[in-house]
Amino acid sequence: MSPFGIVAALWVAVAVPVAVVVGRVLGRRRREEEQAARNAPAEQRPVDDRS
Repeated sequence: MSPFGIVAALWVAVAVPVAVVVGRVLGRRRREEEQAARNAPAEQRPVDDRS
């Protein structure tokens, strides 16, 4: 295996688990924010202008 192949394999071996963990954390945070917005009274709800 060439040195580039070794570096690429190590990079993928580190990058994939890091991406999975970051995705889980961001997904959990988004779900918590949506849950909080749903539970809040109508006057306190942020305006959802995403469409």
